[in-house]
This record gives sequence, structure tokens and C-alpha cells, in this order.
Amino acid sequence: MRLLPRVVLAGLAICGPALAQRLIACDSNRSVSLVDIATGARTPLGTMSSNVGIPAGLAYDMASGKLYVTSTGNDSLYVVDVTNWNARLIGSFGLGTVPVMHGIEWDPTTNTLFGMSQHDGGLYRLDTTTGAATLIGVTGLTSFHNLVYNLFNDTMYMTNSATDSL
Repeated sequence: MRLLPRVVLAGLAICGPALAQRLIACDSNRSVSLVDIATGARTPLGTMSSNVGIPAGLAYDMASGKLYVTSTGNDSLYVVDVTNWNARLIGSFGLGTVPVMHGIEWDPTTNTLFGMSQHDGGLYRLDTTTGAATLIGVTGLTSFHNLVYNLFNDTMYMTNSATDSL
């Protein structure tokens, strides 16, 4: 398996039918790119709107065609129009102690958006209509986390940057 080159990625999302199964990356400067899964080569697609601040995580709901993004600047959830990369604020996480959700992922089997906070190592359920975060439980890990959902085995995976592990 070839790994993507080490670059600062705010988030990655595998986008479905509307985007023809493309791997999309967004850098901390809001540059959106298509990533070639075989080579890691990036093709610029545009720039996400500035109201997002610094993007942290991306998740895609294939059924609705919604691309969700979290922000490190204002601890909020957005939905992004993938035709022009304009982001619309859904709402704040509503928890002053949860500074950033670096890892977010959509679970299509339960229609749930999950988020991981580096602040407390907590797994949260994110409300896609209000942005509110509800704590499910804590992992005991404190570092940047990414989440990936595997539809084939109904399993959510998490990375941990402190231990460089899955």
C-alpha cells in the first residue's frame, strides 16, 4: 500500500457518486485537491470559502451528497457545496471545552456523524442540523485523531498521531 506523502492535510474524504468516488483533501489553507489514490499526486480543485477558518476534518455522506467540515478556528460544523466549495455554517459544537474535532466520519449504517476531539480523546456524535456535539465516551488518548469508517465490516477506525498508530 502506498501512503500519501507527508503534507499538512486538514482532512480527507472519499466522495461517492456525485464526485465519482474521488479522494478529496483540504489543506489548512483551505486549498481543495483531488488525490490520486495510487500515486498520492494532487490536482487542485478550488479553495474552500474563508468562513470556515482553518479546516480540520472532512466527512462525506454519500446518500445525501453532503460534505461536512469542521473548523479549528471557531469549533463549528459546516456543510460544503462541492460544486463551488462554499461552506455554510451548521452550528457550534456547543461545548466550550471541546476545542477541535480533527477527525470526523460519517457512518451510513446509522446516519451518524462522529467526531474525535484531541482535547479529551473523546468520541462525539455531531448533530448535522445544529452542530451540537454529544460525548459518547473517551479513549484516554490525547493527540490528533482521524476517523475512517469501513462499510464492508461495519467498523470505525481511528488514528493516533502521538503514537503513530491505528
